[in-house]
Amino acid sequence: MASGSGLTYQWMNGSVNLVNGGNISGATSATLTINPVTSSDASTNYVLVISGGCASNFTSTNISLVITTSSSITTQPSNQVACPGNTISFSAAATGSV
Repeated sequence: MASGSGLTYQWMNGSVNLVNGGNISGATSATLTINPVTSSDASTNYVLVISGGCASNFTSTNISLVITTSSSITTQPSNQVACPGNTISFSAAATGSV
C-alpha cells in the first residue's frame, strides 16, 4: 500500500476513470466499493493509479471482478407412485453456480 502525504487515487476500468455515484463509491480513494454489484460491473481491467509524492505515477496490476449467478431450480422433481420392489427416479434441473 502506498503511504505518504499528497497522494491521489483514481480507480479505472480499462482506460475509463470511475466516478462516484450510482453503485460506485471510493473512486478517488484507496478503497473502491461497488454496491450492489451487477453483471455489467464484471471486468478483468480494474486498476488503481496512485500519483503524488516524490515518485512518478504507480499503476496497480489488473484486477478482475467475476460475477457468478445465483443458483436456482428450473425444473422441480415430480411426485412418484410405485409398488414395492419397483425402481423410481427423482430428477431436477438447476442453473447458476456456487
